[in-house]
Amino acid sequence: MYGLLPAIVLAFLVLTKPAYAQAVVTGLGGAIDGDTIDVGHVRIRLKGIDAPERHQTCTASDGIEWRCGFAATNAMQAMLAGERITCHEEGRDRWKRILATCWNVGADGKLIEPSLNERLVLQGLAVSFVRYSHRFDAAETIAKAARAGMWSGKFEMPWDFRRATASLATN
Repeated sequence: MYGLLPAIVLAFLVLTKPAYAQAVVTGLGGAIDGDTIDVGHVRIRLKGIDAPERHQTCTASDGIEWRCGFAATNAMQAMLAGERITCHEEGRDRWKRILATCWNVGADGKLIEPSLNERLVLQGLAVSFVRYSHRFDAAETIAKAARAGMWSGKFEMPWDFRRATASLATN
């Protein structure tokens, strides 16, 4: 009986252990692009959103092209500038980057809502990444209704832009 108990406890620990240790990353951040940041030396992909690629352009309602990817990167950098950031890991992507929801941290140590992820969607500089999550669908609906950012004209979804760019590179 006593020989079986350690085996049962070990089996329980193995079966209930998370597939990865979830981290909370806190520090000063820098934008890589609209949906990827570095906090300290840790690369983080903002979960549930997809921002235009840095070199991606969009078309305003007046037909003028603008650098929406550059605007998304700049907006993210402005949200991070000199501010303490906290990111809660929610998984890893295929490149092993942390997938997280991130917030600015107030002077009182409390997280400032909405998250960076949601704020970029509300500004119309990212979309809800519906292939992986619907968490930011409501924020996207608000941005569409306000004709904010990319929603003020025409644009290609970031995932379609990447696919088209990748196929051009292989031809």
